[in-house]
Amino acid sequence: MHFGFEESLMEDGGYALFDHHRRQHLGIMTELGLLLDRIESGEDLVGAARNADLLARWYREHMALSDRPLLDWLASRG
Repeated sequence: MHFGFEESLMEDGGYALFDHHRRQHLGIMTELGLLLDRIESGEDLVGAARNADLLARWYREHMALSDRPLLDWLASRG
């Protein structure tokens, strides 16, 4: 839901980096799906835990490098 709401704000407002930002969301959603499949199947739980750490890092970096400029853009629009 969060990504959909965020993407609708970007698309409706004509955000210049919309396509790039949306691809990031699609990529992480794919990774999350793969991770959940691995966890649910009991396959390679150590690897799944490692991937969970990578996903947490992705979220921190995404918020700092992609969401922050989006927030600044939204704030500039009033």
